[in-house]
Amino acid sequence: MSKQAYVTASGNIAGMNKSTRTSAKVVIVLNEREYEIIYLYYFYGYLEREIAVMLGIHRTTVNRIKQRALGKLREILQN
Repeated sequence: MSKQAYVTASGNIAGMNKSTRTSAKVVIVLNEREYEIIYLYYFYGYLEREIAVMLGIHRTTVNRIKQRALGKLREILQN
């Protein structure tokens, strides 16, 4: 990214094109665990039960966190 990006006091991300702003909002809105689960599930193709074993949590917890993260992402992409 050639321009420096920053978050203004109002929460707007300046210095980015629309696509980059959307990507940055995604990173900002997801907590570390949500991001990790989404990444493992969608980018690496792991199953929920495999992610659960890796993270040492129950499969239903993985599903709940994944669904919450997807809801946050839907909300960002709709705006």
